[in-house]
Amino acid sequence: MSLALVSSAYGQTGSIVGEDYTISSGDVVTLSTFDDPKGAATERVSPKGMVEHPYLGAISIAGLTESGAARKLEGLLRGDYLVNPRVSITVISYTKITFVVLGAVNAPNTFTAPANKRITLLNAIAQAGDFKDVANRKKVQILRRVNGVNKAYTVNIKEMLENSNSVPVYIEDGDTIRVKESFL
Repeated sequence: MSLALVSSAYGQTGSIVGEDYTISSGDVVTLSTFDDPKGAATERVSPKGMVEHPYLGAISIAGLTESGAARKLEGLLRGDYLVNPRVSITVISYTKITFVVLGAVNAPNTFTAPANKRITLLNAIAQAGDFKDVANRKKVQILRRVNGVNKAYTVNIKEMLENSNSVPVYIEDGDTIRVKESFL
């Protein structure tokens, strides 16, 4: 089974995130209301999930997709401010996590992903081009800093793929995944 099938892509035309991406604190968005003389505004989503709109003030958009946030603003603008508002919200920068995949993978590298997307260990290895033939799938290490202390966790990917009831292992910001070579 190839892990390439597990990998997911981020991005769509006109946006740096997929249509299912939910906006989160720290993201930077562009708010545009068509036919509005005030034009477009670029805003960072506050820690409380809010952006400032010139007519509406602070509006919560965290947890919504781009299209969901646009529909919310259109509903709030309809009637009192505009007859038929058309709003566009585009994420131009998202809050990221960074992780490293090293060792017996086809494309070892440093990777980033949206902070509000849960990236599994399998997704991370797929992003690194899948295992090399010599990879030890039984002893994949995750190096992680927990409460200021470096910890190493060993995961048996072979067993995980064979067991349909296995619990996914999620990557956290700053993780290093090390795939050693098998000597058998």
